[in-house]
This record gives sequence, structure tokens and C-alpha cells, in this order.
Amino acid sequence: MGLLDPLTLAVHLLQVTPKDMDILARSQVKVCVCPRSNHNLHGRLPDIERMILKGIRPALGTDSLASCDSLNIWDEMAFIAKHYPGLDPRTLFSMATHNGAKALGLEHVTGTIAQGKRADFIYRPMDPKTENEIFERMVSNEH
Repeated sequence: MGLLDPLTLAVHLLQVTPKDMDILARSQVKVCVCPRSNHNLHGRLPDIERMILKGIRPALGTDSLASCDSLNIWDEMAFIAKHYPGLDPRTLFSMATHNGAKALGLEHVTGTIAQGKRADFIYRPMDPKTENEIFERMVSNEH
């Protein structure tokens, strides 16, 4: 039918089946998940790990103050790190940065640190022992 394409942004996706995910992946639909909102309103979480296995690269959203106590992306990442312990911290960080920019059609402007892009980054003091620990601390919102 041609209703789904790379310009489509599907949000939440609490009711999708594995077959639905295949269709979304094949259509290159952009996906945004808001797990704290889903947990607070429905007591359910999206199947982020299966989405990733199907080739979907979800962006991370915060939804609204009507369903969450903050719109802080760091809080959202910490929630996901806690509820999806098998999710690689680098993947989670990409959900909040590169995947979000791509979902909004802004990947040419932001989402990664690269020449010609906006320098959208902040300083977070920490003393990591490994590169992976940097991502683990960022997504768990530890300082």
C-alpha cells in the first residue's frame, strides 16, 4: 500500500508483533520509544532488544510531563539501562543521539561529533577506567 516509508516516524510501538517489526524494518520506518511513559501509563515496555535484532534503530524519546516526572534524556537512558540490562551502553547512547537526530531528519546537522555539525555536547566529570565504562556511566546517569 505504500503507507510506510523512511519519512514515517512510529512512536511507542507497544502492540507490535515480530511480523510488524519486519514490515517496519523493510520500510525503513523511523521509530521512537518512550519507555518511562509506557511503563507509567501501561505497565509495559517496548521490545527494544527485538527491534534492534530486526534491524530497527530506535530513537529515544521522553514523551510528556503528563506521563513522566521529567523530560530529561539522562533519566530516560538510566531507566532503560536498568530495565534492559542486556542492551549495550553504546547502543543506548546512540538511541539518545544519532538515532534521535536521524528520526527527526537532522542527522546532517547533529547527532554525532563530526566536522560541519553542531557541537551539541556537554561536559560530565568522571574518571573511567575503560572506554566502555564511559558509556556505562553516561547511560546510567552516574557521575
